[in-house]
Amino acid sequence: MSMTIATDEGFSIRLPRKFTFMRGYIDFDYVLAFFDWSLHDVAVQIDLSTCENTNFQALALLIQYAWHLSCRGCRVTFKYGLSSSTLTKMMHAIGAGDWHEILLADGRDFGYGASKTFALPRRADVQNTINRARQAIGTYKVGFPDYLSYIISELLYNATEHGRMEAHVEGADIVLPAIFQFGKYPFLNRLIFFFSDLGIGVKRHLEQIYEAFPTHQDAIKYALKPNVSGNFRKQSMPYAPRNNAGMGLAYSSSMLKRLKGDMYIVSYGGLVHVSPEDVTTSLNTVHLSILMAFRMLIGGKGMLCRGRSGKLLILRLTPRKLRRLRLETTRSSSISPSTAL
Repeated sequence: MSMTIATDEGFSIRLPRKFTFMRGYIDFDYVLAFFDWSLHDVAVQIDLSTCENTNFQALALLIQYAWHLSCRGCRVTFKYGLSSSTLTKMMHAIGAGDWHEILLADGRDFGYGASKTFALPRRADVQNTINRARQAIGTYKVGFPDYLSYIISELLYNATEHGRMEAHVEGADIVLPAIFQFGKYPFLNRLIFFFSDLGIGVKRHLEQIYEAFPTHQDAIKYALKPNVSGNFRKQSMPYAPRNNAGMGLAYSSSMLKRLKGDMYIVSYGGLVHVSPEDVTTSLNTVHLSILMAFRMLIGGKGMLCRGRSGKLLILRLTPRKLRRLRLETTRSSSISPSTAL
């Protein structure tokens, strides 16, 4: 479904009217299919002018895609629509106009808008971001804020340590930043924590120490086990300095399940969804790693369900309808409850 069009100047990638993976269900493929990962050493214009509906997480992936193209020698520009359009305002809110400077300038970050978007090239950048996230969580009406802070800390260190990737761009040696984004979305009655990096992926990272995995999904599921980490060396060698290596994904996913949250881990060809009830997998075609976690807000009146296709459906329900649906799902295999919103 790539929308890459050859032009006299190079290539143009036109985004659709609706550019979001929140499409009634979570669909990463829909967004990622618009990215042509094969382009290199050409001019690329990303055309946003006709896009009317998007979300901050999709825009964060768009920025990392622009970084990917830059690392491959492409000259990337963005074509915006009207200054009054929703997408233009959202790009401005997260400071996306500075994407090129953030890539090249050490210590440069996004503007701190309502979307809470951060660029993290190194572990040293993590603590300040954690402090900002804790302050924001303290203003949200959610249970167990300390648990949420711990989950964020573990996943941020995971992204900057295991997702680290160096590159040579425009004559400079740089570290490609990971992106962390979080926010409260009242219309979904959810908190969303989003992590993305352009590292080598879970499979290649673990295979530096462990035996080869058949698929990316298998590698992700293995990484969810305690004491599994690329920080560990072979048994004949000492452990890496961090004595809790390998506990980040295991602890974080376990805590999130207890909080009735969901976690999506996308790494190159694989996607793993961790819900309070089970762990499911599917295929993807992507050249980056994504981790997105959901946490319910207090007083939710909805449900996330999986349909026959395995997609996660977001249903808005009154308490009476919710009780009726739960009763019906015990009598039918067509839809299974995943987690309350």
